[in-house]
Amino acid sequence: MNLTATQIEDIVRVVVERLRSGVAAPVVQAPQPKIAEPTVGEVHLSERVITLESLKDKLSGAKSIVVHPKAVVTPAVKDTLRQQGIRLVRQLPGIASSSVRPAPLLLLASESHHSMLSKRVCSKQATSVLAGELPSAVSVIDQHLTDGKLGAVWCSPTPFACVAATYSNSRLRAVQLSDLQDLPRAIEQAQPNVLIIDCQRWSPPSIANLVSNWYRSLR
Repeated sequence: MNLTATQIEDIVRVVVERLRSGVAAPVVQAPQPKIAEPTVGEVHLSERVITLESLKDKLSGAKSIVVHPKAVVTPAVKDTLRQQGIRLVRQLPGIASSSVRPAPLLLLASESHHSMLSKRVCSKQATSVLAGELPSAVSVIDQHLTDGKLGAVWCSPTPFACVAATYSNSRLRAVQLSDLQDLPRAIEQAQPNVLIIDCQRWSPPSIANLVSNWYRSLR
């Protein structure tokens, strides 16, 4: 809207008269954004490792437990929530649901297997990288776990040496799997963050299946 000089002068005169008379000019306030109220029965936990201790005195009236998408939830917690009919929800505060989230797992493979496995394993489940030498591979795993990955699958023709190489890093909980059926027991008994497998005994489809099953257990 274009105002004439006369109209502008009239507006200024009215404002000045109000200021002189002690009556403040009306202030136009911008609408305040609405703050979403917490959902009834929804309990948010900020810990990165959710144990039974994390749930202490928090389940009364709870309908769902909301945790960070990268939080490690112990099997005992999952069983407790399942028994009480409480949903486990993973949520990333402040990030739009349409945004691309990084894959929670890391897949390490030698150069001879990397290309084949990277085509078979879902990129939303695992990020594929070249394994390299033993010390270098351990450093890669440690860095990715520090950056938020939940676990790593290390495919190697020397699995026993890989297990031994992880001993020097106290943050790595590595187990060697000989069969996919061992995965549930390995998770329950050791809660590993590194699964080491013999790439000479595991076929690419079975490795992809292992990644998929571990990914589903983390959700």
